[in-house]
Amino acid sequence: MYKRSFIIITLVLASLSFAERSAQFVLFEFSGDFDVDTVVTSDAAVNRVRAGALRIETGHEQKWPGITLKAPDGKWDLSQFEYVSLDLKNVSDKSVTVHCRVDNPGADGRKNCVTDSVELLGNQKRTLAVRLLPTPWRLSEPLELIGMRGYPAYSDKIDPANVTQMLVFVSSPKSDH
Repeated sequence: MYKRSFIIITLVLASLSFAERSAQFVLFEFSGDFDVDTVVTSDAAVNRVRAGALRIETGHEQKWPGITLKAPDGKWDLSQFEYVSLDLKNVSDKSVTVHCRVDNPGADGRKNCVTDSVELLGNQKRTLAVRLLPTPWRLSEPLELIGMRGYPAYSDKIDPANVTQMLVFVSSPKSDH
């Protein structure tokens, strides 16, 4: 019999505005009238466990078991934000690495998306931040970079103004989480 790890998540965004670092935009409130049936599952079960949190239980039959949270109005314009953050809690005693992927239309895990992950030890809380813009300085005032032949590389992996969904998953698990 497997001991299951449960991951509890809440989602917020942090603003790029340097003057207002505390500015946030909540993508999902998992309380009140949130319909848990809108969450797409893949070898996973999801439930609300308390105000503002989801409990995700993943299997190990598929390569990437987890959930998909679709933008309620088809897309989010997150162009004013640097990252999406998820507050996670592993309520099991075994560790798990949790991944979050933020998608544009046509995302396939390599193109039109950005992904990041964090390892949660048993009974640990952590925040996972997925950067939408790998070089956020491009949105600020132009920089004068002296002694360089060019600006650092910029990856156009995702258009923050056209985010359609987010996936929260574990990769190639050997047991349930």
